[in-house]
Amino acid sequence: MSFPALALDGGSLFLRRLNGFGWWGGLTFALYLTQIALAAGANPLPLSLHPFNGALLLTASLILLAKVERRRAQPIPTEIL
Repeated sequence: MSFPALALDGGSLFLRRLNGFGWWGGLTFALYLTQIALAAGANPLPLSLHPFNGALLLTASLILLAKVERRRAQPIPTEIL
């Protein structure tokens, strides 16, 4: 279940062309783990923070998506072709 978040973080650390996404990948992975930890507890306080952390996770994911799409939309230099 955590494979997409782990793959995103691992890819940004090990693939050179994704190095710019390392910070956002790590933040998304940390928020994902926090979301699981908040959902696993039965105490009222962690459960009340669950929607707020979900909103943070969604925001980080959408910013990462926007960064990826902006990078994909840039023209490829002719010397690379």
